[in-house]
Amino acid sequence: MRKSSYRTGLLAEAFAKWFLRAKGYRILAQRYKVRGGEIDIVASRGKVLAFVEVKARASKELAAYAITEKGKKRMTTAVKTWLMKHPEEARKVIRYDAMLIKLPFFIKHLDNAWMD
Repeated sequence: MRKSSYRTGLLAEAFAKWFLRAKGYRILAQRYKVRGGEIDIVASRGKVLAFVEVKARASKELAAYAITEKGKKRMTTAVKTWLMKHPEEARKVIRYDAMLIKLPFFIKHLDNAWMD
């Protein structure tokens, strides 16, 4: 991965965390990685536990297309591990969300972007 892509990803994740906090979410984890999977952001609000995939592209449409089945499976793998390590959170309503970001300032939060 190019350094500029890496930095863009970090910036997008920072914007996503700011946006989620502004909506009342508490950030529980970020950049959570396990063998075979990863989660960009884990956030909680009330009885909802959101596992968030962040995608930044030149347009929100390109960001949406960047969410692949392979990426979803990798996220599901990481979610299972995260929930085993945090059983107290497993009682919440589990959601897979997406944050589509067009830098510098367009953010679209898709609640329940897909189902596992």
